[in-house]
Amino acid sequence: TLQQWRKGLERRLLAQSVEALKAGDIQSGIIFIRQVLQRNPESIRATVMMAQLSEAMGSPATVLWYERLSELQPRDVKQ
Repeated sequence: TLQQWRKGLERRLLAQSVEALKAGDIQSGIIFIRQVLQRNPESIRATVMMAQLSEAMGSPATVLWYERLSELQPRDVKQ
């Protein structure tokens, strides 16, 4: 189905990002993550990766990425 194809594409793009980052190619790693976020703005994994990269690079956008992550992650519900 189309949804399965999209999920597979997201996994491949994130895997390519990880490989690029491991090789020290930060720019390509960010491009792959941004491609995921363009297709799926609610991707928690891609948002986590952007938050961590921003933090590692000392970017002022770090706070925004972590705020976005807090919006996406389900809250713990105490019963």
